[in-house]
Amino acid sequence: MAQEQDCDLIVCLAAASNVTGILLDVNVFSALVHRHGGLIFWDYATAAPYVDIDMNPVITGPDRDYVYKDAIYFSMHKFVGGVQTPGVLVAKRVLFKAGETHPDGCGGGSVCFVRREAQDVEEREEGGTPAIVESIRAGLVMQLKQAVTSEAITAREEVMVK
Repeated sequence: MAQEQDCDLIVCLAAASNVTGILLDVNVFSALVHRHGGLIFWDYATAAPYVDIDMNPVITGPDRDYVYKDAIYFSMHKFVGGVQTPGVLVAKRVLFKAGETHPDGCGGGSVCFVRREAQDVEEREEGGTPAIVESIRAGLVMQLKQAVTSEAITAREEVMVK
């Protein structure tokens, strides 16, 4: 992936510490990596249940074109109501090359027909029998978080720690 994009710098950072909960300024680090021609992947496993996630934040200033995230990933089971939900990976399409002859890892389960010439990345990289109910639950959990709002979650946490 990095070789196709002439990228020598791939950075993976946690948006929040799993030990202390301290949040990184993801926009500052994203801009820094992108200004140096790199890719940045964010681990939101600790932060996702509590903060807003924006792949393409809109800001003003000299970093406005550099604060995007190339990919993020997190575990839905850390959310309220997220028991037995799949992990989530959100990545820019440019990271997936349609002409690849095979994926990095094979899926399994029931598939209708296997062919390497599938152009749609989701169809081509599908791992087999999907966790349909679990995926629906993940969507409901995200809707719950949006309905409650990150601001309300933060306010409640501040009350609890006092």
